[in-house]
Amino acid sequence: MLTVSKYIVASDVIFNRDSMTTCRLIFSTRSARAVVVSEETWQHVQRHELHLVPQGIRADLSAASILVPQEEDELTSVVRLSREAAATSRTLYECIQPTSACQLGCDYCGQAHRPGLLAEEKQEKIAKRIGRRLASGHYETLLVNWFGAEPLIGLRVMRTLTSLLRETASDNNCKYRAQIVTNGLLLSLSVAEELVTKMGVTELVVTLDGPAKAHDARRHTKKGSPTFARIFSNVLSIARADELPVKLAVRCNVDHRNAAQVPELIELLAEAGIQQRVELYFAPVHDWSNGADSLSLSSEEYARREIDWLALMSLRGFTPPLLPALKPVVCMAVNPHAELIDPYGEIFNCTEVSLVPAYGEPNIYSLGTLDKPGESSAATELKQFMGDVEEKKYGCARCPMLPVCGGACPKQWNEGNVPCPSAKYNMPDRLALAYALQKAQR
Repeated sequence: MLTVSKYIVASDVIFNRDSMTTCRLIFSTRSARAVVVSEETWQHVQRHELHLVPQGIRADLSAASILVPQEEDELTSVVRLSREAAATSRTLYECIQPTSACQLGCDYCGQAHRPGLLAEEKQEKIAKRIGRRLASGHYETLLVNWFGAEPLIGLRVMRTLTSLLRETASDNNCKYRAQIVTNGLLLSLSVAEELVTKMGVTELVVTLDGPAKAHDARRHTKKGSPTFARIFSNVLSIARADELPVKLAVRCNVDHRNAAQVPELIELLAEAGIQQRVELYFAPVHDWSNGADSLSLSSEEYARREIDWLALMSLRGFTPPLLPALKPVVCMAVNPHAELIDPYGEIFNCTEVSLVPAYGEPNIYSLGTLDKPGESSAATELKQFMGDVEEKKYGCARCPMLPVCGGACPKQWNEGNVPCPSAKYNMPDRLALAYALQKAQR
């Protein structure tokens, strides 16, 4: 016997001009698939009148996991899939901070920056540590994420470590690739070419918080100097280097101060003609234990504005991902094959806790150092997140978005915040927009 899945979201009523009838898109977050059905069929599904749904349509709905076996405990299935995906990953993910320095003084950042590079002695210990893990034979790929403060200040460290880690990966019959999250100030075309062609970087992530006026008001140097013009120029140079095989993403952090200027950033990138070379995405400013979330829009207001941004992007030639993909492993906290190593050789299982003075000295999330392993009850709580979800500790257990958000952020939940993604609040509009765009492209 089949029943209606708990993990579905439907659009509002849509008028289908082809058939001159009304319809709905039903999106399964368990399969990340959407199925168009008539309004009549949707009403039958809502009322669990499945015997009134034609057999062929029932088969389509079942294939998309919109209908599921009646005896299945779906929450258990979703959590089990998450655990299996984390346990069986063949990628060793190492997030490395080569420096504790950053040129910027972003007012919402919770990190404390100071001069200093990852010492040569610690670089060698990192390589040996990773070598021991790869020697288990479990892994096929070593993925390194160069992270901040501002990693490009530590470019010299990155060069040395890349050489060591590539050799280590090769010795263990593993592929090597890397990513970098950077403020973009030092990301000239020549640096980008070195990262891609000599250091195995396949993805660059740069932050632009709007057009110049909005960006420079919040992402200025520590001395207050503007940064937009230089970063934007670097982004354009890289995006226009068609021969450079790299994914370029631009992140825009949004709060109530710059939300109105986001469309202008979209227009700037569109007018530059780089829509198909840049992945633009948005993220609400959140708490770093520094009260930064006091500047944020409400979840509902952010979601409402985001739909407008996504629609504008689509009209201007971008291809934003309107419907979320499956996310069985939410972050490194629940991934036994992932860790972060900070510029002092401390180990963490979360990217938002290192260099953050609010977490004390020693850092409550520290899992020890390269020299001496340690334990942390705070880090253990993050690791156990999916178990807490299964035990219904958080609202995730009752949310239809769980399979595509993974729970969003274990740390935020543990700190009493609600980190639900914007898609939770605007999925019906996302579905309607996706449907309209699909029709327009025919």
